[in-house]
Amino acid sequence: MKKRLAILLVFTVTLVATDAVQLLKIPRLATHYMQHTAADPSLTFADFLAEHYSDEPHTDHDEAEDMKLPFKTSEYTAVTVGFFFVPRTGVRMNAPVYTEKPVSRYRFSCIPSESAQSIWQPPKNA
Repeated sequence: MKKRLAILLVFTVTLVATDAVQLLKIPRLATHYMQHTAADPSLTFADFLAEHYSDEPHTDHDEAEDMKLPFKTSEYTAVTVGFFFVPRTGVRMNAPVYTEKPVSRYRFSCIPSESAQSIWQPPKNA
């Protein structure tokens, strides 16, 4: 069971976090190639790839279909998978104990109260 889960997890992360998902578009590449060979039977697969994946634009007026081919667009999705393991040590963690009245570590006695109150007064006309 653990082995199957590990294989499924590796497969899922590989498909989602890399461009391996582009390999799922290969049937679309084959279909598009067959459409082109129906129009031009002398077209080889190498010529088809050169026509669609080179920098030179081709003029078959099916740009929308061409962009659905594998590795024409990047569909990168950032995925963060985190794992953490909790060791079984038998050590118990006790919850912190709080007192009824929290004790403050800070003292504001260094600021005189009249100075502190003057900050919050509305502006005065001179």
